[in-house]
Amino acid sequence: MTEDKVKVINNNYKQVAVDSGSLRPLDLKSTNLAAAWKIWKKQFKIFLAASDLLSDSDFRKNSLLLHHIGPESFEIFDSFDVDEETIKHADLITKFDAYFLPKCNVIMERFNFFSRRQSTSESIDEFLTALKNLSKTCNFGTLKDELVRDLFICGLNQSHQFIREKLLNESSKNLEEIIQIAKSLEIAKQQSKEFIHGSNGEDNSKVEFIGSIRERERQQQWSNQGKRNNNFRKTKNQIQHEPSGSNNNQLNTCGRCGQRHFYNKCPAWGVTCQQCRGKNHYAKMCNTNKIKKTIGNIEAEGESATQSSEEDLFIGKIMSSTYTKAWNVDIDINNQVVVAQVDTGAEGNIMSIKKFEMLNLDKNLIKETNTNLLTFSGEKLRVKGKCKLYCLFKNNGIYLDFYILEMNCKTVIGLDTSIKLNLVKNINIVRGAKNQGIKGSNMLLEKYKEAFNGLGCLKNKCKLVLKENVLPVVEPPRKIPFDLQKELKTELKRMENLGVIVQENQPTKWVNSIVLVRKANGNLRVCLDPRHLNKVIMRPHFPFSDIDEVKSRLSNAKYFSSLDANSGFWMIPLEEESSKLCTFNTPFGRYRFIRLPFGVNAAPEIFHAEMIKHFFTYQML
Repeated sequence: MTEDKVKVINNNYKQVAVDSGSLRPLDLKSTNLAAAWKIWKKQFKIFLAASDLLSDSDFRKNSLLLHHIGPESFEIFDSFDVDEETIKHADLITKFDAYFLPKCNVIMERFNFFSRRQSTSESIDEFLTALKNLSKTCNFGTLKDELVRDLFICGLNQSHQFIREKLLNESSKNLEEIIQIAKSLEIAKQQSKEFIHGSNGEDNSKVEFIGSIRERERQQQWSNQGKRNNNFRKTKNQIQHEPSGSNNNQLNTCGRCGQRHFYNKCPAWGVTCQQCRGKNHYAKMCNTNKIKKTIGNIEAEGESATQSSEEDLFIGKIMSSTYTKAWNVDIDINNQVVVAQVDTGAEGNIMSIKKFEMLNLDKNLIKETNTNLLTFSGEKLRVKGKCKLYCLFKNNGIYLDFYILEMNCKTVIGLDTSIKLNLVKNINIVRGAKNQGIKGSNMLLEKYKEAFNGLGCLKNKCKLVLKENVLPVVEPPRKIPFDLQKELKTELKRMENLGVIVQENQPTKWVNSIVLVRKANGNLRVCLDPRHLNKVIMRPHFPFSDIDEVKSRLSNAKYFSSLDANSGFWMIPLEEESSKLCTFNTPFGRYRFIRLPFGVNAAPEIFHAEMIKHFFTYQML
């Protein structure tokens, strides 16, 4: 290189040295030289554009490239045996491309891609960006987006399990749609945390309602105590080599198999539970069989529960205090007035530790508790303990249990306390207008008698569509136990009077069996058993709303009720041909449904579609 050339290059370097401090040399030790070169080349091009050097001579751009690429890469340039002054800049880039790009090992790149998993400290955006960059060197072709989508779902961290479960139900979505759903769910989770932890003072947030409290026995306490309880935590081999004492001769009921035996003779050892899939116990002795009780129904047994039991207290909603329609009452605690919010949807009472300290109460009153407070997204709130406080309300004294929270929240009294304080009453009767008594009730029932009598019927008839070229099936009549035949005959007569079924005397191509189900009230329910018919029915595949969609529609809702469509399927009439498909055998002859029967696989979708058609137009219903 001539001395004049060196001077020109040095002048160029001096001109841009200040602006190019962030452009690092190419890392030749990278495990993926092809990707490292592509990134560096793009950075260098951006540098040229930012410095307004794209229109300069090829010699100057070549000089800048050789300066910034680093001394190790400069040796690679020497191997090209070209002159930086005469070679065009594009040709120089091409030579470097030819040198670096073949260094990409596709097998290794695909291994890196398929083994990539989201780390605990990595956000969804960062994980997605890493997958997209890794896929660029894998030569996936048209399958790139699908593979990135699939690995994105499968590679999510365990903390995003709820996102993975949602995305697995969206298999028809493309990559961009999956990304939008995942980001929305992640944002919702962050906002949920802000609702819980974002308040700075007691007046800035309040608990709108508390859902059900249920007691969950996580670990069953074995009936036999003492040494035997410890023996079961040892291996079977250890038990066999222990010396037998006086307690060993006492055969108590085993908490694993439910039988009486010596300690080293348990037949449940090594057995897999068919209920929880755990080891070393039978399903009948499984911990999950423990009855879950709500706090509203906790009896004396619940009060004396062992330390191995836990309760889950569900916190349904936390919102700002700008909502002014809360029902508040004044309660006297320790000669101080406490404003408490009445929430009939809550099944427990809560108070913040800050409020507890303001009342100058003894902290020794707070006892340890196994109660867990959970938000709707599964976030566990910090519970300091539980205490019993003497409260005065309208000169009536009463001891109330409060859960003390290590967070700022409104003091809330639940349903059970509201009933004890005579704030609410359970009304189970319908009365007429004032001063009309029973007469008013009868007038109300008479005015709307069509809503209280008989069975409803929709206008549109339902048609069951079968696949083409199917062979009809005639099921033989099933034997009905003798002691059920009288009840069956009575139920068939009732259904006939309601207009649900009619006797069929003409030949039909399809004849089905029936299944008798005992309802909660003790009566029989006659269900069609169209196992062969269901195989050839073309279902409408009407989509059902998932819980996320339903919750989004409940935003700002104030009143909650349930619509009980009693015998809802029977409200939908069948067309004549569809009715004949639902013919069934009984010991008293053949009948056919003229209303949509229970048991048809398309019945839930048909019924749901009709309910949407009639009620979806009503807002918030």
